[in-house]
Amino acid sequence: MSTLPVVLYQAPHEKKAVERLVRFCKELDGTEVQVFTAPEPEGMRYPEVANWSFRYVAERMKGQAFIWIEADVSPLKAGWAAALSKEYERVGKEYLYPERMNPPFDNSSGIGVQSPNAFIHTPVGFKSGSFDEFIVCAHPDKIGRTELIRHSYGTYDVNGDATLHEFPRDTAVVGDEAVLFHKDQKQGLLDVILPGRGYENNALNASTTGDAGDIFVMLATLKHTGKQCDVYLRDHSDTAGIVHRTHLVKPLIEAQPYINSVRIWKRETLHWESEKFRRYGYINNGLNLAQNHAQAAIRDGFISSMPDVSEPWLSVDPDTSYAGRVVINRSPRYNNPQFPWGEVVKHFGSKLVFIGLVEEHARFCEAFGQVEYQSTKDFLQAARMIAGSALFIGNQSACMTIAEGLKHPRIQEVCLTHPDCIYPSNTWAQYVADGVINLPDGTVLEGKRLRTEKKTRITPPKGWQYAGYPACPVYELLVNEVAKRENLPTDEASERVYEFNANRCPDFFADHGERARLLKFQQALENSKS
Repeated sequence: MSTLPVVLYQAPHEKKAVERLVRFCKELDGTEVQVFTAPEPEGMRYPEVANWSFRYVAERMKGQAFIWIEADVSPLKAGWAAALSKEYERVGKEYLYPERMNPPFDNSSGIGVQSPNAFIHTPVGFKSGSFDEFIVCAHPDKIGRTELIRHSYGTYDVNGDATLHEFPRDTAVVGDEAVLFHKDQKQGLLDVILPGRGYENNALNASTTGDAGDIFVMLATLKHTGKQCDVYLRDHSDTAGIVHRTHLVKPLIEAQPYINSVRIWKRETLHWESEKFRRYGYINNGLNLAQNHAQAAIRDGFISSMPDVSEPWLSVDPDTSYAGRVVINRSPRYNNPQFPWGEVVKHFGSKLVFIGLVEEHARFCEAFGQVEYQSTKDFLQAARMIAGSALFIGNQSACMTIAEGLKHPRIQEVCLTHPDCIYPSNTWAQYVADGVINLPDGTVLEGKRLRTEKKTRITPPKGWQYAGYPACPVYELLVNEVAKRENLPTDEASERVYEFNANRCPDFFADHGERARLLKFQQALENSKS
């Protein structure tokens, strides 16, 4: 017979473990796991919610026998699904469950080959035990047993309290015949079965002393390794410190499938100190922050090639309650006074929702008008809001880095002194340096041009000019001549000459520091395309 389909239900809290298990099955022998998930009914508790999820899958598999696994299952050998399929045919029963349990405490396992009639055999709203316990009791004649499936929850004391297995410490409990084991809560057996594939908890690690934005761009390099990684946080005198904000960054980092854990550094040996990118001088060089981190990683031998930062390196489940909304954020640093925030507020109105610190929101509303505020408990919540929204608008902050990592549609308020957050992208993005936003629907949002308060004495094209006077290469000479001939105070003559030339050459008389910074922005923009 052909190999039976392998299916799994992903509960909301099991996303990362499921992703790891699915990837493991693929690497072990090419087995594809069909993952089901759905919004779960409110108010359900274990075991009722587990029974509901089984019925949800069994209904979709009606008429087809299937291998049911869970996030804490470990396939033990290549060809395990084919072996179970062959055993199921040999035994000739509707169900195939473990031969060896751990009585009197473990009388059901939750895994095995399920009947094409499993949906019919399981009751609605069963609360007093597990679905397979009910099946075994109600339909004992339909149950086959096999040594190929091994179940052991843990070791029990005299009171029946269990200590969960940990692997490789407890590998002896698995046995030689089994091809599928349950229960491996910490997925430690995966490290034993495929060593050297990036499944080891200590496969790679990297430290960071940076702020949240640095941490989130560092993840692009960690994803590029293709291995599981641990992130160590440590404070440094040159940065604001991150250790006391671990609770803010940890949930989003650990939500990434290539991250094992986030820890506070306790002088463990490190494979990569990501903060070295500044020490190496990889700053203000026309490249973006992710590329600068990656350059330092290459120099340290942590990776051998640059990551493709045009593709997403972050992933989260979108918060769909923000569909159609425009999420915004503006932090105190890295601002551009030309950015038309006032026009953004007027155009989007009630669609806007501000995330960030309370004081950031207050400062924003005072400057640009009232917008709705949504507090967030951590960056994972902020990321889910961004992912669920129609658009993100912000300056070069941690929230903008999240939008970049997700490759979510975004508009960036570019800081002209540090335009190092401009990335290549396969999704819509706009990096605004000159104060003009061009929305996809053709709408143009443009703020009022700020006049410079600092006057330049650099000679404009065709010299300094004034009506009725010959051009002069020296500003002061022309001013003195105008003051003398027209009997004007020197200050008034100076104003008139300057205004005449500013109106004659408006582009030239834009703030020359801004012009230089615009050239820096253009370089960064071009580098993002190369």
